[in-house]
Amino acid sequence: MIWYVIPARKGSKGLPFKNRLLFAHTVNSIPQKMRSAVIISTDDKTMMKRGIAANCKVLDRSSHLATDEASTRDVLIDVATNYRMADDDIIVLLYLTFPERTYNDIQMLVSFFQHKSPYIKSLLCATPAMTHPYLCLKNSGDMKGEQIIEHDMCRRQEYPECFMVSHYVGIFRVNELQYLNRNMYNKDTVYFPIGTKLDIDTQNDYNKL
Repeated sequence: MIWYVIPARKGSKGLPFKNRLLFAHTVNSIPQKMRSAVIISTDDKTMMKRGIAANCKVLDRSSHLATDEASTRDVLIDVATNYRMADDDIIVLLYLTFPERTYNDIQMLVSFFQHKSPYIKSLLCATPAMTHPYLCLKNSGDMKGEQIIEHDMCRRQEYPECFMVSHYVGIFRVNELQYLNRNMYNKDTVYFPIGTKLDIDTQNDYNKL
């Protein structure tokens, strides 16, 4: 069974009520015949009503899973538990912050995941790094910096190829959730390259739509 899970808590600091603003972009991209497999985990009564109106399943998220500190991993485990998902069920994670994502994008990644099973149990996306981590320093105070990754390389050609983790689409076997870190990956996670995608977190991001 494939489940499509949309985390949509009420709180948002960068863009107030961000999930309410972006809800329609994701839900309307999913065909009506697939909506019975869509689960919206939210603590927002407005989002609950909109989810039910869209023929999706709605899980009333508990307050301890709706804080800034709560992890998506724990939210997905909560969803899997409440809906009694089987260990080999697949969860497709759809953050609402990617309004340009299409259903074709989702299905392409699900097909890739299924084709590679059982060799992969978790998948996220990879987007080009905005700057190389070898050029970044941690602020150590007094206008000084400390290398995050210790090295003595000076030529960019020597730097290892890097990418940024993207949650454009996440795909996970239910029995793998407990082994993921709070950012939804582990050493066995596969990353599918998707290029640069609009990820909305602030009003300026939203204005780009």
